[in-house]
Amino acid sequence: LEMGFFEKINLIFLVKGHTKNVCDRMFNSLKVMYQRSNIWNYTELLEVLDKHDDVKVDPVWAEDFHDWESCLNQHYKKKLDKTI
Repeated sequence: LEMGFFEKINLIFLVKGHTKNVCDRMFNSLKVMYQRSNIWNYTELLEVLDKHDDVKVDPVWAEDFHDWESCLNQHYKKKLDKTI
């Protein structure tokens, strides 16, 4: 909004425990899988999640993300102190 990319943004907060869609059920199923596994690193997590019949793991690494701090620093001034 501040940068003029959008005219309006809608924020929707779902009530905990009342989201029963397919995506929520899948995440719960995956959560049960990894909580029952002995996982020590990101690679092991990917291996466990990839064992699910309905999941195709597509790993995401730090290099896949944009440097948002540099981008935003071009448009916003840094605060001089920590007070609001």
